[in-house]
Amino acid sequence: MVTVKRIGVNSAFKVGAMIGLITSIISGLLFVGLQALFYSAFASLMTSSVTSNVDLSSLNAMTAFGVAGLCIFFVVSVVFSAIAGGIGGVILAFAYNLAARWVGGLEVELDEEPGKRKRAASFDDIYE
Repeated sequence: MVTVKRIGVNSAFKVGAMIGLITSIISGLLFVGLQALFYSAFASLMTSSVTSNVDLSSLNAMTAFGVAGLCIFFVVSVVFSAIAGGIGGVILAFAYNLAARWVGGLEVELDEEPGKRKRAASFDDIYE
């Protein structure tokens, strides 16, 4: 068993930021896809139900502004989620380090023994 005594704050920030970024992109793309589907259906419904004396350019402009706003919101939310994920990682690393000091760290069982490392194959070993 190996005990994790401390988590580096910098690495926790990087990992938290990446997790926030990835989850925000995945959920954001789903949200953007559903909203674009809604805008398309709304525009189609309005186009088919309007009378001939209504100008459709305002409807197209409204749909274009809605999609543009949605894309801007997506980019901003990805950036904020990455920052919030990094800050959350720092807070969790600080809390873990504090708790590990009081009660000990997590015990992890690894496949290899802690003092013995396998030698990595070098370039010469591969091509001999």
